[in-house]
Amino acid sequence: MNDRFRVYPVNISYEPDDTDVPYLVTIPLFDGVTQGVSVADSMRMARDYIELVSCDWDPDDLPAGSTDLPVPLHPGDLVVLVDVDLNRYRQGIEVL
Repeated sequence: MNDRFRVYPVNISYEPDDTDVPYLVTIPLFDGVTQGVSVADSMRMARDYIELVSCDWDPDDLPAGSTDLPVPLHPGDLVVLVDVDLNRYRQGIEVL
């Protein structure tokens, strides 16, 4: 894997009906979904999701990083870039 550090776009939706974890995070390049209790927590959860899921992929099959922001899934959604360390869990070392 040449690029240890990559950036991926994620979509964060606020869903007030779910009071415990009101933020839904969609990670389009990984077909993934996670949740958070705040915007900052949602970004951390997206980062953690990508880093963990990437361990199950062949490094050559991982999506290339992207700084292209997709159109928000719903009006009012926040689309942000999340930086990830793709070797964080591969090496068996978790750095918080």
